[in-house]
Amino acid sequence: AAAIFRLYQRKLNGWGLEDVQVHEIIRHGDPVEQLVELINEDEDISFLVLGASSSNQGPGRLVSLLAGKQAGLFPIPIVVIPGSLELHEIEALA
Repeated sequence: AAAIFRLYQRKLNGWGLEDVQVHEIIRHGDPVEQLVELINEDEDISFLVLGASSSNQGPGRLVSLLAGKQAGLFPIPIVVIPGSLELHEIEALA
């Protein structure tokens, strides 16, 4: 898991986002339950941003889980970024 976090940090750095603070959290269990528990534990989390895959296999497991039955019950807003967007298009949203 640590190697994956380092890979993502390198990607952020490569995009000129060295100042982005990354928090590495690993939990076990049902993904939706674990996210809700984390959000309830950390009042600084005000919304959840997820990246959706643009592959023909679907948006990804977590996006699919949260966009389904759980969407209306989730304790904070969920933002889904389409995987087809380029970095400059994502920056324009912010």
